Amino acid sequence: VQDVTAPTLSDAPEDVTVECSSVPEPAVLIATDTCDPSPVITFSETRANGDENCLSNYILTRTWTATDACGNHSSKTEVITVHDTISPIFTNEVLPGDITVSCESVPEPVVLTASDNCDNNVVITYSEVIHHNEEGCASNYNITRTWTATDCAGNNTSHTQTINVIDRTPPTLSTPLDSVLNISCGEIPDVPELVFVDNCSASVNVTFTEVTINQTDYSYTIIRKWVVSDTCNNSDEFTQTINVTISDPFSYVEGSLCTKGGKKDLFEFLDSNVETNGTWLDVNNSGGLLGSILDPSYIAPGFYVYRYTISNGECPRIIEVYMTINNDCFVLGCDISKLSISKVVTPNNDGYNDYFKIGGIEDCGFTYEVKIFNRWGALVYENDNYKNNWDGIANGAISSSNLPSGTYYYIVNIVNSGFDTFKGYIYLGTKN
Repeated sequence: VQDVTAPTLSDAPEDVTVECSSVPEPAVLIATDTCDPSPVITFSETRANGDENCLSNYILTRTWTATDACGNHSSKTEVITVHDTISPIFTNEVLPGDITVSCESVPEPVVLTASDNCDNNVVITYSEVIHHNEEGCASNYNITRTWTATDCAGNNTSHTQTINVIDRTPPTLSTPLDSVLNISCGEIPDVPELVFVDNCSASVNVTFTEVTINQTDYSYTIIRKWVVSDTCNNSDEFTQTINVTISDPFSYVEGSLCTKGGKKDLFEFLDSNVETNGTWLDVNNSGGLLGSILDPSYIAPGFYVYRYTISNGECPRIIEVYMTINNDCFVLGCDISKLSISKVVTPNNDGYNDYFKIGGIEDCGFTYEVKIFNRWGALVYENDNYKNNWDGIANGAISSSNLPSGTYYYIVNIVNSGFDTFKGYIYLGTKN
């Protein structure tokens, strides 16, 4: 009796291709034998890596062998091809979404993490691309951020975030600026040097304009405007309003000339600080004025008005010269160098400086026209035929009583003398 027949094995599973996470457990085969009721079944498995850099791709060969007691045996084989075709997944709870922000609020890139069904060492790469939307406007652009997770088998998944960066904020003023000023003419400040900054642009375009409006005899308004813009045409404007008051828009001076005294520059009758860019007007059409030069040679004796108008400058105003032209030009024997005018008046009846006196040329028989003003320019005393009798009592519109102590301004015109008008200051000492 001999046993030369190998055992019979049940069928092995068919060859399959599976994901690395889906490799099946080994099957259990059954063996039968004609002589041996309990043949022995052995199982073996070999692995062949398909890529030494990626252990997720490999081949399993499974072999079942049935052997009876007499050494007769038979085998069945199953080949499992294992591969990785599933991409990694990001594990962050919230992935960065598309946003729109200002240029100073662009967030830092988020750090993403990922996992894979087969590879424990997923590689994450990050890239960023910037695209400018407008030529010349560097502050308006798009950022495309891409995170890519790749396993060793080359499977990858990506996440993209688009950030729209916009600049809608105009430049701002970083230095102080008085928006409204109320001042007198002659005190107008220079244009301030302002500093503007922008949240996105390094350079700021500034356009400055200044206009004068609401011009009247007593006031006007200056509007200063700064229009600022950045490279993305965001703009704003800042203004300063200066309300200017003209305290004395009309004034006059008096003078006299002799018809034979020669030409005279009318500026000599004005204060030396008066602007010289105004215009002269011969109000009475005397015919002797050319520019500021008055020639009395062919002007009939009488009273004339010459108006000087200052239209430009900080203090527009009108100054009139009230001119007396006479032909009684010289008085023989009168030496103007002997003229004396009081500097101090102390009306206390002590016999010294009790009155404002004009002396030294009494023998000439001149008539004196006297005007006295207080320090605010108000007329407090006036006399067209002065007799050296003023003792500090006002006859002007302000008061008719004793004036207070202080400094006063006088104008003395020696009528028909051919001399210039005399002006100066006196000190009045009273008990007031």
